[in-house]
Amino acid sequence: MKHRWIALAAAAMTASAALPALPVQAADPVQVVVFGDNVAYAAGTAMQAYAENAGITNAEYTFLTTENAHTDDILTQLDDAATQTALKDADYVIFAVGLYDIIDPYIDQATEYRIQFGFAHFSDIFSARMSDFGIKSDDELTDYCNKLGRCARTNRKTAQANLPQIGEKLSSVTKAKVIAVNCYNPMDTIEIYNSLSAKRQMAYDSACNPVKAQMKDYLNPEYAKFTDAYGITVVDAYSAFETKAYLYSHPEELQPEPTLYGSRLLAKKISEVMGQDLGDMPDPMLGDVNGDKEITASDAAQVLIHAADIGAGGKGAITKLQAMYGNVSRDFTVNATDAARILIYAAIQGAGGDADFGRIG
Repeated sequence: MKHRWIALAAAAMTASAALPALPVQAADPVQVVVFGDNVAYAAGTAMQAYAENAGITNAEYTFLTTENAHTDDILTQLDDAATQTALKDADYVIFAVGLYDIIDPYIDQATEYRIQFGFAHFSDIFSARMSDFGIKSDDELTDYCNKLGRCARTNRKTAQANLPQIGEKLSSVTKAKVIAVNCYNPMDTIEIYNSLSAKRQMAYDSACNPVKAQMKDYLNPEYAKFTDAYGITVVDAYSAFETKAYLYSHPEELQPEPTLYGSRLLAKKISEVMGQDLGDMPDPMLGDVNGDKEITASDAAQVLIHAADIGAGGKGAITKLQAMYGNVSRDFTVNATDAARILIYAAIQGAGGDADFGRIG
């Protein structure tokens, strides 16, 4: 899978985030570096957005996240001089990696199945009629899922070996307070699970449990050593997300990054470590940029205006919290693509259809 570094200048990513322990008018802003994979990016973005929403205004965020990063990618990046400089100058580092080592081979195999069977979503494989599969029994479905489970073990040994090296390198290049987010299971519960037959539930469990085992028994024990070995504080996302993947990640689509609810939860836990009070953290609604609890063309228009302003060298026309809600494509930018998908969503909904951003692309 192709990886790319996302390194955003701190000045462009200035967020409202001050630490209460510091004077309100501190001369130098607190420097927060967000480092790692998409989970780190989501957590850092949520911290920015909710801090700004709470009126906290004394931190600069620098994002050195790598899209879909594996532990190998992060080890390489830690040898980069610019990365080391940013980490050295940081007051806080928000860090996460390891999830994609486990889930990428799994996604590749699941995508083959989805294309083979002609399904839009990963979860369709469990709810469709057997005739849609071209198979004769649910036992065959279990065989498919067992193969998925074996894929989850592909990179486990490498990731398990890399995490201590990452912890050691991080602790050697920065004196910042490092807050690490451990690995959650992004697919432990699909929303339709309780409506499935017992056989289909068993098939799903055979697909889910190996992913859970890699996180629980191999990667997260390495995270658990971070505090004593390197002085790194570990946020336990695994326990917080357990049995709630349908709310906090995207198991139906097999997209492992956190949802808005998952990002908000991570921000809350990280803010507690940083001693911040994020105040009222409103329930998020993906696509609802203007906050009127509806998804309409007005939301798309705001995203377009924002994207145009950024393109013209401006700072954007919406808040960071609004930008989080407007990033319906769930990537590293808010742009015209998001506006187009919001328009499609609004049109489907207006016509009485069942709109779903996960099926718009």
